[in-house]
Amino acid sequence: MRPSPNFGQIKQVTSAGAENFNSLQALVKTRNWHGLISEYSYTWSHNLGSNTALPTDNTNPRLDYGNLANDIRHQFKGFFTYDVPGLKRGPKWLTHDWQATSVVWIHGGKPITASSSANNSGLGLNEGADRANLSGNPLYCASGAANCIANGTSKSIDYAYGNQKTYIQWFNPLAIVSPAALTAGTTRVGQFYGPGYADVDLSIFKNIPIKEGIKAQFRGEMFNVLNRYNYSNPTFATNSLTSNTQTTGQVTATAGGSSAPGIGAGEPFNVQLALKILF
Repeated sequence: MRPSPNFGQIKQVTSAGAENFNSLQALVKTRNWHGLISEYSYTWSHNLGSNTALPTDNTNPRLDYGNLANDIRHQFKGFFTYDVPGLKRGPKWLTHDWQATSVVWIHGGKPITASSSANNSGLGLNEGADRANLSGNPLYCASGAANCIANGTSKSIDYAYGNQKTYIQWFNPLAIVSPAALTAGTTRVGQFYGPGYADVDLSIFKNIPIKEGIKAQFRGEMFNVLNRYNYSNPTFATNSLTSNTQTTGQVTATAGGSSAPGIGAGEPFNVQLALKILF
């Protein structure tokens, strides 16, 4: 792919590239309707652009045009705050001044580029990584197929536990191969997508008046109420190792980068209790 094999690397740095973003947005909100304040929004979007600082092939910059890293097609966000009506019976300090709030965030996965660790194109010298070719469908793996790892791939956490695995096999690694000699690979930039994300948090507040201008607030806050597994993106490079040691396509951590999350994006269900004095 070099214009002349008799010359080595010739660097040329220019300001080039393109990006475009298109979206459809919808918003519904309420403003203090019977003690309820809420807002819910949905966004469909598509973000395309040049993905690399250095081109794979500077004679063909469109080769690096594709889905950008923050191209999330579907996204839903919402929250509500509700002042719970007091009961007519019972002590007022116990039956009044309750409040509930909730936040929900759901979105699709983020793009992944199938990059090759080999420099088969001959461009080399960190001018952009070659991209991989496909020998099959990386999203499907029937057990026993020729290009399949043992027992097939699985996106199920139950499969991982049952087979004593420390990862989720999101892609079939044996369907991803290095490109042919003097080619940069046929897969597109950002062609594949990783796991999506969904989280619902809920809080219950109780305000207790102490004296004029001073009150105590007891807070019970629950994170990831549905206890959903929110995975990080899998690793994605060409299959250069044996199927027994290959890590391509494996999810080994939750969102936020921790395999044993605490408070953070990939946290399991947990509860936080607090007492505040407001004045």
